[in-house]
Amino acid sequence: MALPKKWYESKTIIFNIGYTIAEICLVLLDIVPAEYAPILMGIQGITSVVLRVWFTTTAIEAKLK
Repeated sequence: MALPKKWYESKTIIFNIGYTIAEICLVLLDIVPAEYAPILMGIQGITSVVLRVWFTTTAIEAKLK
């Protein structure tokens, strides 16, 4: 079993942070009409699942203090 990694080493978290920022910018700048936001969110969700199931092999270290 692999050792846990830091949150910023997670492909899934980095992808979701970047994609969320891109979605907000696209909608706020009127590059993409707001009615397409649910489609973009669906793509993000599906891609997150694919990353998590097929490309993630280690857990994220969770430290609760």
